[in-house]
Amino acid sequence: MTEVIKRSEFFSSYIQSYDANLYIKVRTEIQRKNFLLPLVPSDIFLFDASQDTSILESYSRLKYLAPDHYSQHIVAVNGTSSKLFKAATTSFMQFFALNIYADYAIDNAFELPTSTKALKHYRFRLLETKDTLNFRLFRISFTPRFTSSSLLNGEMWVVDEVFNIYEMEAKGYMDFIDYSFHVTYGENFEDYLLPQKIAVSARMGIAFNVIKNDYQAELSYVDVDRNYKYHQPKHQKGYDLSSLFLIQGDSLNIVKDQSYWNRIRKDSVSQEETDLLTASNIEALGKQDSAFMKEPFSIKQMTGFLTSSSFYNYKFVQLKYSGLLNPGLLGYSAMDGFTYKQQLRLSRAFKRDRHILFTPEIGYASKPKQLFYTVPIEWLFWPEHMGKVQLTVGNKNRTYTSQHNEKKSASGHIDSIPSYPSRTDYFRDDYGDLTAGFEIANGLLLEAGVTYHLRTSSGKYPSAGDSTHYERQKYRSFSPKIRLTYTPGQYYRRIGYRKIYLSSRWPTFSVEYARSIKGVFRSNLDYERIEGDIQQSLNFGLTNMFAYRLSAGYITNAKTVYFADFNYFAKNYFPPSWEHRIGGSFAILDSYWYNASNAYFQLHAMLETRLFSIYFPSKLSRYMLRERFYFGQLITPVIHSYTEIGYGLGNRIANAGVFVGFDGLRYYGVGFRIAFELFNNP
Repeated sequence: MTEVIKRSEFFSSYIQSYDANLYIKVRTEIQRKNFLLPLVPSDIFLFDASQDTSILESYSRLKYLAPDHYSQHIVAVNGTSSKLFKAATTSFMQFFALNIYADYAIDNAFELPTSTKALKHYRFRLLETKDTLNFRLFRISFTPRFTSSSLLNGEMWVVDEVFNIYEMEAKGYMDFIDYSFHVTYGENFEDYLLPQKIAVSARMGIAFNVIKNDYQAELSYVDVDRNYKYHQPKHQKGYDLSSLFLIQGDSLNIVKDQSYWNRIRKDSVSQEETDLLTASNIEALGKQDSAFMKEPFSIKQMTGFLTSSSFYNYKFVQLKYSGLLNPGLLGYSAMDGFTYKQQLRLSRAFKRDRHILFTPEIGYASKPKQLFYTVPIEWLFWPEHMGKVQLTVGNKNRTYTSQHNEKKSASGHIDSIPSYPSRTDYFRDDYGDLTAGFEIANGLLLEAGVTYHLRTSSGKYPSAGDSTHYERQKYRSFSPKIRLTYTPGQYYRRIGYRKIYLSSRWPTFSVEYARSIKGVFRSNLDYERIEGDIQQSLNFGLTNMFAYRLSAGYITNAKTVYFADFNYFAKNYFPPSWEHRIGGSFAILDSYWYNASNAYFQLHAMLETRLFSIYFPSKLSRYMLRERFYFGQLITPVIHSYTEIGYGLGNRIANAGVFVGFDGLRYYGVGFRIAFELFNNP
């Protein structure tokens, strides 16, 4: 194995690229089901709830450029269920462009036994030696030295003297999915590093339902670029990755002609499966689906509609609804209590990939007893350069004037302000925002716009003309703003006319300036706001990710009373994902302190690792996909030092974290947060 690992860098770069024809057959089986099956998102696992057994096959042209870097053009599909066609094209695709000589595979989900650290993380054992007419083979098993979902169990056949892998079979787990794959390589010298057949099996057990997917893939090569000297893959010469990670087809070309498929298949389809494919009538299935949609909802359909996201597509209009009782939109924290929101997404596409997007949200937080709403509408008018105009109407966290903050926050201690102060002191904050932006250069975005706030006091004050008449005090602000965001080395992809940013090896830098102008549209506030932000996520090895965020802001030139309304330091009761839901913000800091000072400096850091699996039994640790350590630091003129540390565990079902806060060196408090993820399908 030492010799195999020594040669892994050469082997992984020897095949620079190839063009191949790819045939994939998928068999899906629902081995156990109950009334909860409609709740299982079909984008996590491939299945048709109306069929216990489904068969699907596709024929594609595959261009491979590097591990996990490929394009797939779908030529034809065939199957017993029309519902699976689009989903099947992407499922487990990375297994079919796998380079087993790389350190990591499948988006760094697991470490291969050929990695540079394999001898530290795996145990190897020689099982047998076999002599053939042309070469000698060693059968070697590999097992993890410690329990981790990043490591595999399996066997491989290694060729003597050359020390390449002729065949590998491995299995592992991820959350509630057990999977295995079997790769066979060519026997002759020209093909000995090219995969010929790949079999993938995955079994998901969730909510007392068991679903199994079996994939079989066969590749035939049209053109192969081989190099004896290592050089960087071609795609790294530029930032445009439009030809990579891409799965496309002009349309899903359904071919039922069995003679066509018989010319493509080799030995992947059994007679039983052939009979099923021959007997199926896709046009009839489509009619059945249409008739099915006209029928009244059954209990199962209604349950799925209420508790998980629903998606509808009609011509150029797409509609997605989050589900009235979707548990994925429910969260809890000791500071905010229960939070729940509803989401709607409506889009209309036009020529050249222009579109209008309408995404209203409404949510409620139980402890502050506040209802939040956001109603944005966006017009993407220049998709080639991410040019868009967005109008948003909504409300924000309750806020306080600078005069109130100066009186209440003089002590500089966090516990000097109780949680959720008297309703007579705070101001309700409703706003409208109009912003336009576009890309100046790759990675460099310019945005400009204006924000109008109407802040209304919950208390009542005597009017100037009549002391017996009371009215609510109001503040209005009209604030033009400009924001510049830059990410060096920004990789991107183009789909049609639309440009989509991917990742970068560098941080993202942002700076924003806003000025509230007195006298415009009855504005009675005059001050300036300046903010800057730096953030980055770094993926590496078994310790999967390290992320940080550094930001600061300052209210200056205040000629009137002002409101500390920062963008990068703001209370968010409904963060959109696990990364923001648990980390990236302060978990137990009272909402008052987000608007209590004219300046702030904050640092957030998060380390994702998998140490949990080393210390806990495998039956428990296998379900812990994410383990994270958090650190947060805040400095303001009224809070000299607030520190928060936390620890979290999570998987695809739910995520939870516990956090401890310190006011300087004084203990401030402890709290926890929990969020459900399974049914929250973006």
